[in-house]
Amino acid sequence: MNGGRLSNDETFLLGADELRVQLHALAPDAAAAERALARIGVRFPEEAEQLTGFWLGGQRAACEDLLRVVLAQHAADSED
Repeated sequence: MNGGRLSNDETFLLGADELRVQLHALAPDAAAAERALARIGVRFPEEAEQLTGFWLGGQRAACEDLLRVVLAQHAADSED
């Protein structure tokens, strides 16, 4: 047991889910997106920086595309 703390994978997945919610929200919550991006950065720091740039630049489609790539990479890493 880890004392109630989330693993890096759990933290990443929470962030990915929250970012997906914000990407599809009519009125996204900037603070929630920022937290989501920080959580993604725990596992994929370079990709989180790219996602942040897309998010801040209003490039939702690019952000969503990269998030899909990162989730696929996470799934592939988990299979190993």
